[in-house]
Amino acid sequence: MKVNYRVWKQYPLSLESHWPEPKQWRDEEGKSWPCWPIGSEAQMSWEVRCRDCGKWAHWIGVGSPFGDGEQYFLGADSFCYWCRPRTTFSAEELRIVSREDWARKETVEELIRIILKGYENRSSRNLPKRLQKLVSDIREATETSEDRLAMYAMLTPSRGSTGVTSE
Repeated sequence: MKVNYRVWKQYPLSLESHWPEPKQWRDEEGKSWPCWPIGSEAQMSWEVRCRDCGKWAHWIGVGSPFGDGEQYFLGADSFCYWCRPRTTFSAEELRIVSREDWARKETVEELIRIILKGYENRSSRNLPKRLQKLVSDIREATETSEDRLAMYAMLTPSRGSTGVTSE
C-alpha cells in the first residue's frame, strides 16, 4: 500500500471531547493498529504515537486500509522524526536528514562527555551542586538559537511599552 504522509499539528484538548474509538486494522503479523477518519484530526493528534518508539508521532500516514473508499490516518504508519524510515524521504530531504542525524549524534556524544566529566569530579559533599551544574551544562549544550530568542523575548519588555496606559 502506497502511503502519503502528513505532518500534523497538535490541537487543544477540550474536556468536553468524547471521541469514538478509532477503527482497528490488523497488519500481516496480526498486530492491531488504530485508524482515525480524516475528519478526526483533532482526536488523532492527541492519540497518535510513533509505531516504533511510542513517542508522539510527527508524521502520520494517510491511506485506505479497509477498502471502503474512505481515507484514514494510519497508526501503523505513524513515526516520530527519528524513527521514520529513511526510504520514505526524497533525495533533498535525505540531505537535510543526514545533517540532522549527524548533529544529533554529535549532541549525544557531547552530553556523554559532559556527564563523564561531571562524574570524574564528583564528591559526596558537592554532589547536589555538581548535578545542578551538569543540568545547566546539558541545557546550554542543547539550547538552540530559537530557544535563546524565545527566552530573550520572555525576559525583555516589548519596546515602546512604558506600562502607562492613556485613556
